[in-house]
Parts: sequence; structure tokens; C-alpha cells
Amino acid sequence: MAHALLSYRGTSGIPCRPRSTTIVDLPPDVLLIIFRYVSKDAELPGDSNGIHSRLAAFLDPWPSHHDRYLDHPFPESLASIRPLWRSIMSNISIFWTRLVIWIGRDPTPLSRIHQYLSWSQDRPLDIYVYRRFDQSVQDPNEKARIDAIFELLLPHVKRWRTLHMHLLCSSSLPLPRVDLVGRADRLVTLVLRFIFDDLIDSTGSTSHLEDEFETPVLRNLFMGGVHFRESYVRPFPRLAMPPKLSSVAITDYNSHNVAFPLVDLLACLVGCTHLSSLELDSVCLDCSYTGPHIITAEMRLPRWSANVKFIDISGDVITEYSRLLDYPVVDSVSYRRCTTAVPLGATLTDGYNVGMFEIHSPTVLFSLLAAAPEDFSFCETQFEDCDGLTTDVLRKLAEPMHDPDAEAEWVLQGTWLCPNMKSIHVLACTQFRSADMRALLEARRRVHAATGFADADSPGFLVSSVDQLYVRGCCELAPEDEVWLDVNVPRVHWDDWKGGYDRPGLRRQIS
Repeated sequence: MAHALLSYRGTSGIPCRPRSTTIVDLPPDVLLIIFRYVSKDAELPGDSNGIHSRLAAFLDPWPSHHDRYLDHPFPESLASIRPLWRSIMSNISIFWTRLVIWIGRDPTPLSRIHQYLSWSQDRPLDIYVYRRFDQSVQDPNEKARIDAIFELLLPHVKRWRTLHMHLLCSSSLPLPRVDLVGRADRLVTLVLRFIFDDLIDSTGSTSHLEDEFETPVLRNLFMGGVHFRESYVRPFPRLAMPPKLSSVAITDYNSHNVAFPLVDLLACLVGCTHLSSLELDSVCLDCSYTGPHIITAEMRLPRWSANVKFIDISGDVITEYSRLLDYPVVDSVSYRRCTTAVPLGATLTDGYNVGMFEIHSPTVLFSLLAAAPEDFSFCETQFEDCDGLTTDVLRKLAEPMHDPDAEAEWVLQGTWLCPNMKSIHVLACTQFRSADMRALLEARRRVHAATGFADADSPGFLVSSVDQLYVRGCCELAPEDEVWLDVNVPRVHWDDWKGGYDRPGLRRQIS
């Protein structure tokens, strides 16, 4: 007993506690078990909703703060703590299949990238090249740094599964079929993003194309307009488009560039029979082509371009897009920050769902709604942050259009804008009153009731009544309008109030 007591005394004779065991003291085999659990929590390998989405949200737009987890994601977050931990983890190749490479401030050393590639052995790679947040908007060394990084990455092109880049300047990005060459058999996602578009002219690089960038399973493609034109449009049809493309997003083609014909862009895309999502963002396109449309009913497949997004696109491009593709019907179409109206009498792409975002001109917003075809015409509509959704626009949606030059029969029948509209979602639109929304719903319900609530396929159909209304952050709901909505609309959600004669809570109460 005395011997045991002495073992708990220090040199001063004062009893002391034995040192507690910490994670630093654990043997390598136990540490490895812990690291494997951490890797599962980090959603390795090939996570589609893990680090990719978190980093994308973190960097777009660049925040003014830092998240240590995002700055040092797994496995570097653990490997950087102790040399022993790095040594243990270096023997497990699955830990190193996701490469997060930082440039700019505190860049990832090239020697470390070389280690990552070696430790990952022959496994597929998800590569993310990002720039750390920095107040500076200039980096003359960015392009040189990227070139050095890709000298290490390109020999492993066959292992790439994801290449996701977000840099300062578009000119720093590698150009497919020029800087990116070889056979990338596993590449599914290619994202080349930038903050500033400094490519103000055609690079002319396609005249030197010698090697192909083969991507037989590429499904998701996001890149700038100059890069897309040089890499895919100009070489087409000599070099074919990736055969499995399902999602394409093209952004930022400046009007100071050489003309980019819309017909050329669509001509290379119509052959992508798996295409289900197309986004055009701030792309200045030339609409001088006046020939026939470029797609036929035989070419149009059910899933081709099922979701279309126009962001800061002019009205003439939107109109010509629909004409060249012979007025396709899609699942959803959305318009964001579009500032020019489509021409009077135009017919646009038709879809079950339409979204209007940040459209502040009533003229532009009304022109987009008025150009909707009558056959399908937007069963679900969404308006968000639109100052263009005014009292006048809503009142026009509450009555049929009349053309004084039309034949008498047409005038008597009238033509309703978006006649099949059954669901309306409105968020942060402040230029109307609840009475205006009620007038829209009341007029449509009255006409729909007069036809015996005819379906859209019935001979006597004129317009559908609205079944669902969701309004938040817009205007105050007047008491008299609340009473009418509660009695005449199946489901209503206006800010914190829920009503309607078919809402779930009421059905349970009645039953």
C-alpha cells in the first residue's frame, strides 16, 4: 500500500494524479478506426451533397468570414494536426480521393498535391481548385499557379470524376481541348467558374486543336461563354459534343466579344439527347439568322432540355430560342433579371412551371406572361422579388385579352393569359395589394364555374381557377380578402395565416 502511495507522489512528495490517456496516446490501429468513422461523416468517397455543395455555398458569393472546416476539409483537417496522423492516413488511399486545392493566400504546396495523387493510388478523383477569400481583386500569378497545378493533375486525367474550379479570372481557367486533353473516362462533372470575365475576345485557340478531350460519361458542364464557344461550338461538328450531357450552364459572354450566333449554340446542343437542364446566364447572343428552325418533331425527345433558365437574357434571344427549337414544351422555364421585353405577338417556350425572379419592369414581366402559348401555359407560377408584379399586371391577368381587330367570335370568347394557371407562389413582391390578388382569383373562378369547372381538354374550357395560393413577404392581407380566400380557394398560405376550404387540418376536422 505504501509502495502504491509513493507511486502517486511527485518529487516534492505531494500526491498527484496519473496522466489521463488522450487521443494522442492511442495506437495507430485505433486511430485508423476513428479516422474511418470521420471519413464517413465527411461523406467520402464521391459525395454529391457533401463538401461540393458546402464549398460552393461558402464561396459563392465570397463571404467575409472563414469556416475552419471548409478551409481545411477532411482529410487535411486531421492530417495537418500531427505528423504521425498524416503518416497513418497516407496508407489509406480512399482518404485521398477528394483533393481540395487552394490558391491565392496560403496556397496548397505543389509537393502536397503530389503526395495526394500518390496516396490516392489508382482511385477515381474528385478535384476542387478554389481560391481562398481575399480582399484583393488582382493576382498576376493566378494563371501560372494553375498551369503548375495541372502539370501534376493532367497525367491522372483518366481518374478524374469531378473537376470543380472557382478562380478570380476567367483567363486563368484551363481550356478544354487545349489545356485539358486526353481521355477522361470517368469525368462526370466539369465546372469552370470565375469572378471576373477578362476574356474580351476570341482566343483563336481552336485553330490549334490537335488533341481531343474525351469525356464519354460527362453529364454536368458549367463554364463561361468564351470557353464554351472555343471548346465546343467552334469545333462542332468536327469534334462531337459529349454524348451523355444532361446539364449545361453557360455564363458571361460579353457584347464586346466576336458575334456568338444563337443558332450555332443550339445546333451543337440539339444532338445532346440526354439534355434535361440548360441555363444561359448573361450571354450576349447574335440573332441575325433568319432561316428555318433547327429542330423537328422527330428530333425532339421527351427529356431534352426539360428545365430552362434564362438569367439576364434579352427578350429577342428568348424569343429566337423558342423559334429555333420550334416552340418546345418543357417541365419548367424561369426568367431572372431579364430587363427587355419580348416582342409583341411572340410565342415562347411552354412549360408546366414558370418562375419570374427579380424582374422589376411591369412591361417585361407582362410580355413574358402574354407570350406563353395557350396549350400548356404555366400551371404553376412563381414570382419572387419582382417589382414588376404590380396592380396593373394582376388586373390584366384577371380578365380576358380583347383584340379590337379580331373577328367577333374571338372577341366574345376572349383569350386568357396563362389559362391553365392553378398554383401561384409569390415571395417578396411588394407592388400590389391583397385586393388585386383576390380580384385575379375571383374572376377566374367565376368564369371557370360558368363552364361547369371544365378541364383544359374540354371543348368549353376558357380558364382554370386557382387551387393553391402562397404569399409571403408581400403585403398585408385585408380581412375581407381573407374571408373570401378561405371560402373560395382550396389552399391558401399568406404569411403566417393558413386557410382554404381544402386544407389538411380542416379535412381532418370534418372527417
